[in-house]
Amino acid sequence: MNQLKKIMSRAKADEALKESTKAYLKDALLNQGRKQPAYTRIWKENVQMKKWLVAACALIVIVLTSGGAYAFYNTPVNYVSVDINPSIELGINAFNKVVSAEGVNEDGQTVLADQSVLNLNVQDAVNKIVQSAADKNFIAQDGSTVVAVTAESKNTDQATKLQNESAKGIDEAMSAKKAAAIVYKDCSDPALRAEAKALGLSPGKYKLIKMLQALDPSITVDQYKDAKVSDMVLKANELAQAAGISTKQFENVKDAAEKVKAMRDGDEEELDKADDSNATQITNEEDQDQQKLDEQKPDNQKQNNGKHNGQNKQKGNNGKKLDEQKNEDENNNDEQDHNQQTITQKQDESQLQNADDRHEEDSDKDDDGGANQGSQDDEHDD
Repeated sequence: MNQLKKIMSRAKADEALKESTKAYLKDALLNQGRKQPAYTRIWKENVQMKKWLVAACALIVIVLTSGGAYAFYNTPVNYVSVDINPSIELGINAFNKVVSAEGVNEDGQTVLADQSVLNLNVQDAVNKIVQSAADKNFIAQDGSTVVAVTAESKNTDQATKLQNESAKGIDEAMSAKKAAAIVYKDCSDPALRAEAKALGLSPGKYKLIKMLQALDPSITVDQYKDAKVSDMVLKANELAQAAGISTKQFENVKDAAEKVKAMRDGDEEELDKADDSNATQITNEEDQDQQKLDEQKPDNQKQNNGKHNGQNKQKGNNGKKLDEQKNEDENNNDEQDHNQQTITQKQDESQLQNADDRHEEDSDKDDDGGANQGSQDDEHDD
């Protein structure tokens, strides 16, 4: 250290530079003999490498897991088509969120052009779509526009739920726009979706066309491919009335068609009549559902009573079997006692008989002895 001070004193430099250089050299000299052994450095390097490997594996797991969850979230399991003309199809995931939205025709693409409905629930998504359609003049001012919502699901209950949520979305949209529209609800087999896509149609509109073709085989897809749903409903009702067809599906068509006519003609009386008819239909459906529930309750009660009766019957049968077994055991015991008594009685009778026999033998011997004694006495007298 003294030598270092002498060297530094001879050097001609700025004092700050001298101090920094002195500090560096001092530190280097002090740490010169403190180098870590090779095996220590290797061990630390291995530990560090393992840490990096663990971190890399964890990162891979996170990426794969999140990727699978992301794919699952973005996979549609049900669909809802909204048809006015425009036609739009929404893909719904398992969490009832919209994960895809497609404008099936040009008008549908126009409605979706400035709208983002992804990750919304069905009700809110339909609300935004219908409001956008109203803003772009696809909803008639006279209230005669039919907005058809068609649920595509393999589950009937889920299809009904999607229809009702979509209908609420339409009502909210019309309320926000202070307008009116006619809601037509339907459901479709998911198998029709591939056929509809091949024809450039939404499943909802494709099902309406197939209904028209069932009523009039001469109708073609091209005739109604770009038609408004309100016009299709009117045509279907006309053909159904002419053919005298009256089913639940055509009742819905008739109801929608009467509302369209009333709105276009400005006939408030007919519109009220159609509304009353629709309300009656809804009430009847609710009554039918309640009646089914009421019918199920007695059936369930009968099943429960039958179950209890069966259990009681089983208990009775078991008790009866126990009583029979008990009686049988008692009979067996009585029979055994009777047999034992019989045997004892026979033994007693046998012993008595033997005693009588012995008594008779003894009597005979006595008689024979007396006779012999008499004979001897006679002989003696002689």
